[in-house]
Amino acid sequence: MSDPGQLSALKAHLEQYYASAHANMQQADDVYHRRYRYKVPYDVPLHLDSTAALIVDGLRDQIHTDEPRVEVVAAGTSAEARRNKALLEMAGHHIMREIPLHFLVHPFQQAAHDLLLRGATCIKHVIDMGEMPDPPMAGPHFKREYKEWEISRAMQWPFVVKPIDPMVALPAPGFR
Repeated sequence: MSDPGQLSALKAHLEQYYASAHANMQQADDVYHRRYRYKVPYDVPLHLDSTAALIVDGLRDQIHTDEPRVEVVAAGTSAEARRNKALLEMAGHHIMREIPLHFLVHPFQQAAHDLLLRGATCIKHVIDMGEMPDPPMAGPHFKREYKEWEISRAMQWPFVVKPIDPMVALPAPGFR
């Protein structure tokens, strides 16, 4: 799929596939933001109902969680597999707790808003390896350097988590 012609054809096909869903999302956005397209005479007052915004915002506030839950399936039944499972769950829990502290807009709250308003949501999660400091050499002579590296690593935040507008995301049909 490296041919630009094939990518253009794929994009056009996905846009056609999602056209009705995107039209429904746009209509929901218009109702939420009270952009009605009524044609009335100039001097006739028009009441713009805010019920849709109140419903979406009220539901979004109800599904907020302060304690995220991370579940990992163990790769086996051995003690080492269970230790790895516990370690991955602890690391995931820590990352999920830290995410709201590093972003102006909470990505998961925005995703919940998109899901309630548009019926779809998309989150981009990337690890910026340039933000991770290189580990020092191993050995008993490098204990001080290793401690400094651990401290600097703990201060770095290499995770980029952003909500993506579902109107511009075109996932392949049938994928989760």
